[in-house]
Amino acid sequence: MVGSWLGVAGVAGLLGIGCNQVNYAGPPSDATVADTATADAAPDSHDAASDGHAAAVDTVLRSGNAAVSKDASGHWVLWDLAGRRAIASGDLPACDDGIQACPVFELGLAGDTLAVLGASEIELRTASTGALRATVPAASHAGLAHDGSYVWTATASRLEAHDLSGALLVDVAGDYRQAQVSADPDLLRVANGPAGTSALEVIALPDGHAITVPFAGAFAAWFDDGRHFLTSTGNTVSVYTSAGTSQAFGSLPTLAHLTGQSDFVWTYADASPPFPLQIYAAADLSAPVRTFSLPAGTSVIASGPMLRLMDPDSEIELIRLGVAITQPHLPALGLSAFGADSTAHWIVGGRDGLVFDGDAILAASPGAPPLPLGAP
Repeated sequence: MVGSWLGVAGVAGLLGIGCNQVNYAGPPSDATVADTATADAAPDSHDAASDGHAAAVDTVLRSGNAAVSKDASGHWVLWDLAGRRAIASGDLPACDDGIQACPVFELGLAGDTLAVLGASEIELRTASTGALRATVPAASHAGLAHDGSYVWTATASRLEAHDLSGALLVDVAGDYRQAQVSADPDLLRVANGPAGTSALEVIALPDGHAITVPFAGAFAAWFDDGRHFLTSTGNTVSVYTSAGTSQAFGSLPTLAHLTGQSDFVWTYADASPPFPLQIYAAADLSAPVRTFSLPAGTSVIASGPMLRLMDPDSEIELIRLGVAITQPHLPALGLSAFGADSTAHWIVGGRDGLVFDGDAILAASPGAPPLPLGAP
């Protein structure tokens, strides 16, 4: 079955909930694309290699040749993009914010690590094979290190970090339920934790030595890669390095959707009054380097070094942030999930349950088939 639309996407980040059952297809083989499950094959719910989506895809994450997708039913699939095959899958427990608070963390993908939050434990899997490496106690607020080398969990009583064998690296007492954590390989940097809204708590791994670094204004957000963070005082926004050194500040017309991404800061407001998408260099907030007028109802998603803009008519525009900000247009029908990894490779999911590899789309003419077995 081929896709009914041409899409774009990719990612590295976090997402998920606990899985009740996991299908594992084993490590990737040397089979060619022709040897793998085809899009016309009948789905087998017990075979991860032929286990696609039967509902709209709402999340896609990518890290190199590994990707994970999740649909509206809570079904997730781990993909080997080089072999165009599913290598593991599972189902997440139902979650309804109208009844109970849904977890902040659901799935995580970074480096060669996939993390899946379950009812009582977080599974740590090798992203390239799907094999289970270890489990750690579950927490609704958790995440992976930027390089995937460990997982952290935050609760009302403590902040913990576990390595990929499940061993405890650090355990710090305190209420970390609201903490905004940036996890480097050797440091946990924590904002909005016990140190307050105007200071970072920097915790070394694995000895747990901690220092406090004050900053001006209230913490607003980490940049996607953790190298900088944003604070605000009224409409004045400041950019700090992760070490707490002030780099730039400026007064912005709106703080709506304030985001730090790569070496840029951007805002936009789809409200009254509306504000266009304005992109600033992180080193200079005095004036935007690019401005985009957005039709009403346009959604903006940040992922890796890319922005995805999609208006209500399903027109898609990709903005790649870099030395030169580029903006290719791609037609898309039924697009429901987008993401890009740190090198701007992407993956996309659709409302019809299909998942596409962006590299294959760019290489194909006029289009590319989806990864195996989405919904008919």
